[in-house]
Amino acid sequence: MLANLVIVSFNSFLFSRVISAKPDFITPGPVPKSSGI
Repeated sequence: MLANLVIVSFNSFLFSRVISAKPDFITPGPVPKSSGI
């Protein structure tokens, strides 16, 4: 259970890093920072 939580948090961290690194590649327009997936 704890391993799943670590994996999920790590994946969300990588996802946020990718979005902040390539904002124009992900979406042409501005997006809210708190967009939940």
